[in-house]
Amino acid sequence: MCRSLRLLALALALSLCAAIAASADTIDTETFTISNLSGPLAGNTYTGSITWDASVSNDLTSFSTNFPGWAGATLADLAYTPYYTSPGIELFYAPGPVGNTNAFAFFGADPTFTYGTTVGVNGLFIDAGQGTVTWGAVVDPIPEPGVLLLLAAGAVGMLAAGRRKQTSH
Repeated sequence: MCRSLRLLALALALSLCAAIAASADTIDTETFTISNLSGPLAGNTYTGSITWDASVSNDLTSFSTNFPGWAGATLADLAYTPYYTSPGIELFYAPGPVGNTNAFAFFGADPTFTYGTTVGVNGLFIDAGQGTVTWGAVVDPIPEPGVLLLLAAGAVGMLAAGRRKQTSH
């Protein structure tokens, strides 16, 4: 009887761990490459990554790139909230002052990246060139809940088999 209760407690604990892991599985990351640029940056290639929490919204929680226009900037510097569009992002960056050459934009699933010069702070820029955006696979750093449940069921089964062998000897 006591062994059965211990086994039941272990099974419940493993199920609880699996449920906690399943609820934490909402942060997603995707990488991108900007290539085939025209204009003054022709011949260059840039990379970056985005992160969002799908349980809250598709608003980005982080954005990073080695594109020179983003150097030192953060999501707080954007006038409009960028968001994930599967694949791709909507992100518009036209920093001040007027004449700043660090403006750029991503246009959702459209694989075009555009960069240029700010003519209206946070609102408008003139294109200097375009490039192609290639999106990588979405990376999910937490194991799928089904895998954790299978591991828990296997552990409970092994413990039960071990207990049976002990009682039969």
